[in-house]
Amino acid sequence: MSRPKARFSYSNLLDLLVPIVSILLGLIVGMILIAVAGKNPLGAYGAMFSGAFGSINSISEVIIKTAILTFTGLSVAFAYKVGLFNIGAEGQFIIGAITAAFLGHWIHLPGILHIPVIMVASFIMGGLWAAIAGWLKVTRGVHEVISTIMLNWIAVYLVENWLVTGPLSAVKATGSSDAGTPIIDGSAMLWRFIAYPPDQAGRIGLLVVIFLVAAIVAHYILNRSPIAKATNLILSLVVGAGVAALSSIAIFQWQYGIPGDRANIGIFFAMAAVAITFILLYRTVTGYEIRATGFNQEAARYAGINIKQRTILTMFIAGGLSGLAGMLMICGTERRFPGVFPGGYGFDGIAMALIGQNSPIGTFLASVLFGIIRGGATSMQLPPYEIHKTFADIIQGSVVLFIAANNIIRYLLMFPFKRKGEVD
Repeated sequence: MSRPKARFSYSNLLDLLVPIVSILLGLIVGMILIAVAGKNPLGAYGAMFSGAFGSINSISEVIIKTAILTFTGLSVAFAYKVGLFNIGAEGQFIIGAITAAFLGHWIHLPGILHIPVIMVASFIMGGLWAAIAGWLKVTRGVHEVISTIMLNWIAVYLVENWLVTGPLSAVKATGSSDAGTPIIDGSAMLWRFIAYPPDQAGRIGLLVVIFLVAAIVAHYILNRSPIAKATNLILSLVVGAGVAALSSIAIFQWQYGIPGDRANIGIFFAMAAVAITFILLYRTVTGYEIRATGFNQEAARYAGINIKQRTILTMFIAGGLSGLAGMLMICGTERRFPGVFPGGYGFDGIAMALIGQNSPIGTFLASVLFGIIRGGATSMQLPPYEIHKTFADIIQGSVVLFIAANNIIRYLLMFPFKRKGEVD
């Protein structure tokens, strides 16, 4: 009886170790390349991590990158649950961004309505863009990799090469000579942690939202344990209060104002998205049907699950998550759709999902790690190291390569135990 239990525990341990070992191997590859270039790898890594946490502005950039990577990573991971590879996160990201830029400038609403309206619209537009690939998949058999790649390029040329330089340009809208679309209204801008404080009621309202989200997530996680319902409720409330208390430290510091800080409440939206995605996938009938479809379509069809409907719905939600990432970019940092759009986050989302093993929490942790690496990579460009900031892409690519070779890593991790006969 004990042998199967040990095998199950070891399998779970491998699921945890494979991404950790892959990350470590990716960092080692980076160190080797830095050494080959004649630089000090330990010093360069030290500069990278100190650059990520060396100032308020540095931490701010890490938070921004983490939030956007989380949304695009969740987009890819969510689609994978139904068995689809969403390479189109970049195009959905762009569609969500231009939607936010349009509604942020041309629609005038109070702040309490403007941001929610933009969020819903960006989600819907990104979702509809992705749903095209889902529909083509279930009705015409078009592989989602092909259709999403094509949709990426359509989005790029439609938005960046026409809308932003033509009908939606700042030149035509306001007569300004600025590149890109016009600046969005102040009511459409996400609150920044320090530079743009909301009023007292806004702070309290945000804390209430944080408390509720943290308490709900804690409740669903603890619900999997054998503890009593009353204890679960008490612990959930305690966790919610604790998270809200820690958040209040940042929220009520906004009044002091530190110029240049761009971090905003988008990180809270990202954490909420992780929680909601987790609950949707693992605590709802819809999530069960999505996962069942991805695991075995024939079995799911035999069980009465509408495969076509679940496939299109999954792609819609996945695209919506990428659309929200574009909304964060526009309403949180750029404040317009710029003439030179800082893209690539959609493709980076593929890496976040793979490194996070396509789980919501794992994707978030991967986004935090690479938010740190990308946020600090700029510091490696300075003397005495002078390493280009795109070096972070080499680390990311190396990690993804090792993740792709997970069977080899699993075998190597199991090899000592195989020799002892502890695992099959």
